[in-house]
Amino acid sequence: MSSSPHGPGVVGGAGVTPPPEPAGRPPAQAVLVVDLGTTTSSSVLLAGGERRLVKDPSTGRDWWPTSVFDEGGRLLVGSAAEDRKGDNPRAYLTEFKPRLGSDSPVLLDGRPYPVVELAAAVLRELRSAARQLGFDPGRLLITVPVSADEKQRAATIDAGRLAGFTDVEVLAEPVAAAHSQAVGSRWADGDVVLVYDLGGGTFDAALVRMTDAVQPEVLAQGGLAENHGAREVDAALVQDFRPQAEAWLAGHRSRADEQDLLEQAMAQAAVTLKHRLSAAEDARAYVSLGLPHMSADRDRLRQITAPLLRGTVNCCLALVDQAHLTLDDITGVLLIGGGSRMPVVAPYLAHHLGRPLHPAADAVLAVVEGASRWAADMAARCTPSDAPPDLVRPLRWTLPRGDRAVLGRWLVEPGDAYSAGSTLARVRLVDGALHDLSAREPGRVVQRHLDKDQQFFTGDWILTSLRPPIPAEVRGSPRMVRSWAARVTALACSPNGRRLAVAEQESTDRCTVRVVDADSAREICQRPERGRVRALAWTRDSAHLAFGLSSQEQSVHLLDPENPAITVWTSRLPGAAQALEFLPGGQYLAIACGQGSLRLVDAGTGRTHTATEIPTWSAALSVHPDGRTLAVGGDDNESGSGVTHVIDLDDEQRSRTLTHTAPVRAVRFSPDGRSLAVVGGEAGGRGYLDVYDTSAWSVILASTHRPSMRAVDLSPDGALVAAAGSDASVQVWSVRDQRPRAHATAAGDPTAIAITSDGHRLVVGAQEGVRIWALTHEGEA
Repeated sequence: MSSSPHGPGVVGGAGVTPPPEPAGRPPAQAVLVVDLGTTTSSSVLLAGGERRLVKDPSTGRDWWPTSVFDEGGRLLVGSAAEDRKGDNPRAYLTEFKPRLGSDSPVLLDGRPYPVVELAAAVLRELRSAARQLGFDPGRLLITVPVSADEKQRAATIDAGRLAGFTDVEVLAEPVAAAHSQAVGSRWADGDVVLVYDLGGGTFDAALVRMTDAVQPEVLAQGGLAENHGAREVDAALVQDFRPQAEAWLAGHRSRADEQDLLEQAMAQAAVTLKHRLSAAEDARAYVSLGLPHMSADRDRLRQITAPLLRGTVNCCLALVDQAHLTLDDITGVLLIGGGSRMPVVAPYLAHHLGRPLHPAADAVLAVVEGASRWAADMAARCTPSDAPPDLVRPLRWTLPRGDRAVLGRWLVEPGDAYSAGSTLARVRLVDGALHDLSAREPGRVVQRHLDKDQQFFTGDWILTSLRPPIPAEVRGSPRMVRSWAARVTALACSPNGRRLAVAEQESTDRCTVRVVDADSAREICQRPERGRVRALAWTRDSAHLAFGLSSQEQSVHLLDPENPAITVWTSRLPGAAQALEFLPGGQYLAIACGQGSLRLVDAGTGRTHTATEIPTWSAALSVHPDGRTLAVGGDDNESGSGVTHVIDLDDEQRSRTLTHTAPVRAVRFSPDGRSLAVVGGEAGGRGYLDVYDTSAWSVILASTHRPSMRAVDLSPDGALVAAAGSDASVQVWSVRDQRPRAHATAAGDPTAIAITSDGHRLVVGAQEGVRIWALTHEGEA
């Protein structure tokens, strides 16, 4: 082994605008966040990195009535239900949320409906409105009162599933509210906040200690269910007016059948009156034609609300005692819920609690706004596995916030390979929140030991995994397990390890892109083309395949193996695509064109996002796992020596140039990003393999070879590097100790090489065929 004369430098002209998606993360799933209220509901759509309020399309309001109307067996929801309630009051229902979890159906115009179906109808309508914003959310976060028991929480989750959501989680309303914006407050780490939520039908309260963690610590929580919401004030105002209403009905007996309509009119007038008293000492509200106005003043409002507010304060004081605190320990009181806006509430609380009051910026939307902020941090709610060192090993997890959870769904199938940090399962914790279980290290799923909706505990063995081999486990003479004849110009293994794509040149102007099963080599599909394919790349979810085609026009195409005759999109290029790779976020495809053009195209549309020129011939490309660094290798047009441009998309000043004695043929970052392998050489001349430590850009493995080296790859954990020379030799080294571990032969001059996603097999494509070698005994299976 000998060192090569490489030195760091700054690449010129490599100012690429960085893509906007978070580095190294999968694209975020669209989420619908819903505050399903007793009288009104509100919703926020999280998609495309933005939070968008889902407005009622009929009225343009920020909230929807939590109401339903039975129109001949079809449920109308929200404003549509409100508009029809006068036609048939028996077919109309609101305030059914407190009954969620009850086994007793409700009657709408004589038809029985489970309450969970009514809630699902509301959620379904909210999802339909969200689709009008251009996204179809598959995940639902729905808030629940702190007083909700397990049966009510389960019914809420069932309603979400009935509405068609794949992932459903619940979040206590006070915890959600703690994340919202409040007037005059910026909570600091360690602050204790009393969340005071006076809604239409219930009162909820919680003591929450703010922390730097995603989830604040709930010190105590409680609430008052029936007859402890703002609608009790409405009922009292209606009761004050009832003698006048009954006198009017007595004088108009022919209209006695309008009793239901009159009740609805009085209820609405009471709400209007209560709101008007927020701005005036006395107020009036219209009820119905022929009736006097409903009227009241603030003194009457204080008298009505005193028992209600007394009960809420007693509940708050009980929570303070339960948490072993005093009122002096409370940093502030966060006021949320429509009822908290009544003018008598703040003075009452200031007098009886004596702590600073912080009204929510929007009392009605505080819960859904805070919940949307909490949902946006889903990526942080992830626990890596507790991984023992066995080759075939059980995976266990230590669960947060309690020692048990319920499996929501598996995100991997038996046989799937996965990378370090991949999410393997989504579970529901004891508090109803969704939480991801991730892999600490790469591996392949051997067997799953848990079914959907099944409960498990911290430390339970719920999945068996096969980890990548360590260098000592690699056989010196691998056994060839598959081979077939073909003139291979490119190959690529899918990230999940299930498929192998091979580009085969049939004649001078004809080629075929073939996808086969990675285990059996059974053909899955083929795509004939005119021209030549030099590069292949799978999308991060293994669902689509990109290939660069050189023919009369230079282009890149995206192929769906399930429908190979259909091109998803085509992107025209200024030169032949020599190398392709999708960025970790999955949103962009990086393309190195031979003439020195580097492009990022949108993976969904094929449209060019950015383009820049590299002052060298570009023959190779690799993307760092951070998604912000690219390595582009080729040869210097003037000297003919090799050059690797390491391009930092965030900061051009951090870019550098690595120089080599001969042209670069292939480059590859390790999956953990800690190393970069470069191979190259002149045809018939001396070749080289160099592996760099990317933290210091020093060479940690250097090897020369005659003739030149053509292809390189690293194992999933970065422990092994494999390189192929033009004399058909293939070598596998241990990166750490620089020792050769295995030797194999290609079917002629090699063009591409890949270590499979689980690390147990080596695939080599050459001018005369494909050969698959088992690096370990597990690779023979």
